[in-house]
Order: sequence, then structure tokens, then C-alpha cells
Amino acid sequence: MKAQHTSRDGLPPIHLFLEGFGLSGGQRIIALIANGLAARGRVVVLHAPGPLRTPAFALHPEVSVKPLTTYGLRRLDALRAMGVRAAQVEGICVATRQRTVLPIFAGMMLGQLRRRGPLRHHTRATLLIQHLSPLNRRHANFPPTGSDALRSQLARKLYQLPIQHIAVSDWLAQQAGLHQVTVIPNAVDPAVFFPSETPRPRQEVMILGALARPSPLKGFDLLRDALRSLSTHSDRLRLRVVLWPGDEGSWLDLPDDLVVEQVYCEDDVALRRFYQSCDAFVFSSRIEGFGLPPLEAMACGVPVITTDCGGVRMFAEHERTALLVPLERGAAGIAQAIERLLDDEGLAHSLREQGLARASQLTPTQLIERYDAALR
Repeated sequence: MKAQHTSRDGLPPIHLFLEGFGLSGGQRIIALIANGLAARGRVVVLHAPGPLRTPAFALHPEVSVKPLTTYGLRRLDALRAMGVRAAQVEGICVATRQRTVLPIFAGMMLGQLRRRGPLRHHTRATLLIQHLSPLNRRHANFPPTGSDALRSQLARKLYQLPIQHIAVSDWLAQQAGLHQVTVIPNAVDPAVFFPSETPRPRQEVMILGALARPSPLKGFDLLRDALRSLSTHSDRLRLRVVLWPGDEGSWLDLPDDLVVEQVYCEDDVALRRFYQSCDAFVFSSRIEGFGLPPLEAMACGVPVITTDCGGVRMFAEHERTALLVPLERGAAGIAQAIERLLDDEGLAHSLREQGLARASQLTPTQLIERYDAALR
């Protein structure tokens, strides 16, 4: 396979390597980047292990999707296939996960040696850093496992490869120990996420929205403990909780005396309506490279409570655009923040207005312009 063609302005093609397609914030941003660059005339190719599922997010007609040939062993074979493909193409090879960068970098260099020519100025590997990967558990203050130290050392070494680094937040670049790095914060599309035309009037019962994921790093146990604390007081009469669990949600284990509704957002319209239906949105993750859901909620005009989980600092400023809860305060801090919004309508209004203004500053147009400049 050869991909020698260039963009209309002579720029090299961009090859984005994925481990698969899914419905996550990171995948949403990758689709946004691919679509925006293709709309600007750049040649964009997505490479993912086959057989391919339908991408969760719509792609621009000019974005090509090329399956990687795999034979088994799943993850290991996918990494091998990425290295093989990187040796065959020319242009900018972008690793979208930290563990994929080594085979892509090695494959790209091998391809140059096979062609027996000088390294083309436009041929390089780029690592898009959206989260800390093997460093997650340590930064979330979880007890280390036997392999954590080895995996952390390997991650540090991979971050030192002579490649281009792009991080989605200042905090992420700092935690990865990178000095030569381009920071491009994520964005929300105002055509997808926007406030309801008929905002909900203030009511006695506050609808509290949240995502629920079983991974301990996502911190749902912190929100669950906060809700249990509130359920022992009269505040239970003033709360209705709406959760998007991502699956059947049988593991939620919430207090019986709380009114809880589960929703399933299969597309962007449903996700936007979920945000718009909330009087407040709680994000209780322990660690995030950026944290897209609270920014999406802000763009829908919803006051946000979020843990200080790292990358959210790019847009969450305490008592200005959001209520930022220190992780060491845990469930008690989240419960207190919920009580503040229950009792202070003025604070809720201020967070709604300031959060919406901050979200409007992180636009897809700016994001694409910065990626277009970085990937030249």
C-alpha cells in the first residue's frame, strides 16, 4: 500500500492510527480533527484493525478509512499491523494512544530504510496524548500493582522518543514530563451542543445529571457516596438523579430512597438532550487528560460540578465557570457542592452563564487551525 498523494496545497497526508472505533470523548475529538482537516483539503487516512465497525461519529466524505490486517492475539497483533502499515505509507503518522507510538515510529523508520532515500522532511511520527495511560493509577493515588513501576518507566521512555508531541491540556503535558510539546485543548461543536431554546424554570426538585462508568478511575463511587450522604437528609426530597451508565447499570448500587433514572445516549442528539434536561451536571472522575463531558454540559448551559481531576483545569475555574472539588475532599466535597447549588440560585445562574461563555471560546475552528498548523 502506498499513500504518496498530497493535499491540494502540497502538504503531506496525515495518517491517524486507532485501536478501533468507539463512543468516547477521545474518539469524538479524533473524528473532529479528521473531518476538519479533510474539509481544509488535507489528505486524511484513518487506520484501524479490521474487520471495522461503523465509526461512532460521522466522517467527512474525503476521510479514508483503511483496515489493518490482523490475524489474532488482538492487541499485540494490532500493534504489529500498525508497524507494518507505518512502513508502507509516507506522510505524518499520528499515534492516538501512547502504547501504539513505538510500532508506528519503528515502522516509519523501517520504511525509510527500505526506500533507501533520505528521510523526507514531511515524514514524521506524532503522538497525540489524550490521557496518561500507564501512569493513570499512580496519578490517581491508587495502590501500585506489581507491573505499574515497569509500565511507568516504559511510558517515560516512549515519551522521550524523537517525535512530535501534541497534548490536549497543559496539565497532561506537565504530568508526562514533556518540554517540547504543542498543547491544543479540545473543543465542543456549538452545532451539536447548545442550550435548550426553552430553559427549565427553577423547580423544587433539582435534576442532577452524571455519567456512570464502572472503572475506578472514573470515580462513580465518589458520586455514589455523596448521594448516600445526601439521602440521609431532607435533600433527598429535592433531588432527582439522571445517569448515563453506558450499559445496563446493574452495578450502580444507589440508595433506594433516591429517585434515579437511567438514560442511554446512542447519538449526539440524545446526548445533547440529556445535558439539556439537567439542572446541574456532576463529573466525579479521579483523573482526566482533558475531561470533555463537563465542557459539553457547559456548552448546553448547565452548571457543572467537577472534581479537580487534572485536564479540566483548561476550562473549569472554581466558582467562576464550575465548582471545582479537590480530590482529597472526595465524596464529602461533592455532596457539599451539590448542596450549594440546591440552596443558591444565584450561584447556579452565574455558573451557567460563565460556563457557557468559556465553552464558546473552545471552538472546532480554532482546534482545526491549530492542528493544521502543527501537522505541517
